[in-house]
Amino acid sequence: MPKNKRMDAFSRDAFKFGALSGFRHFRTDLRGREELLVTVWPGEPSAAGEASSPPSRRPALRPMDDATVPPASPCSRERPAQVWASNEPPPHATFLVGGYAHYNCPYVWVREGHGLLGSFASEASFDAPLQLQSVAAWPSRTVYVWEIVAELVQAVVRAPPSNPFELAPGVAAAFASQRPASDAMLASAALAHFLRELYLSRSQFSRAVEGDYLDVVEAHVRLLPPLAASLNDDRRSASFGGSVSGESPARGGGSMIS
Repeated sequence: MPKNKRMDAFSRDAFKFGALSGFRHFRTDLRGREELLVTVWPGEPSAAGEASSPPSRRPALRPMDDATVPPASPCSRERPAQVWASNEPPPHATFLVGGYAHYNCPYVWVREGHGLLGSFASEASFDAPLQLQSVAAWPSRTVYVWEIVAELVQAVVRAPPSNPFELAPGVAAAFASQRPASDAMLASAALAHFLRELYLSRSQFSRAVEGDYLDVVEAHVRLLPPLAASLNDDRRSASFGGSVSGESPARGGGSMIS
């Protein structure tokens, strides 16, 4: 596939992924067609001092050396300068996944939480893209957005999860109470589709997402009867409204006036 078409496909993939919600370890926010924000929560430390001394089994995130690929949204536009200089441990890390067509390759920048990663020595490196195994594979194969997100989650969460795409507790059950029902139907369908694609991808997370996938599909199917009943009620109401408006179709095609 030509480079420009690959980037277009990546941007579409990122846009669809950015519309999903309900994950335990991260959330996504769309910022136009070429930018996706991914916020990852490190979770509660299991022992004193863990926040300042990350376990060695977590993959380290480091900025590229001598990188000349700045993002369209520099760090200076994201937060006041004093936030970056603060010594307080940040509660989360936010990343910008950029699918800029003019770079012909996706890149990832840290937008917030540099101190949590511990690999940025100065503000000069804040706008340098990250060295990621998933991005490094781009020249030789198709790279999916979920691969990049999985790498980020496993690098930030203090106890790297076996399933970076685990759903937050109660997400599937919450679809039943979401209103309007049509929104719940669309959201559950999109989430089920993503989990199905991941399950069939033969990745290291395929088996791990099976349980959540089945729960979301079940929740989606349960939405069908009440949504169908609601649509039928709307149709009947619309029909009744037309009949009381005083407009009756002429019968036999002739005039009602003799």
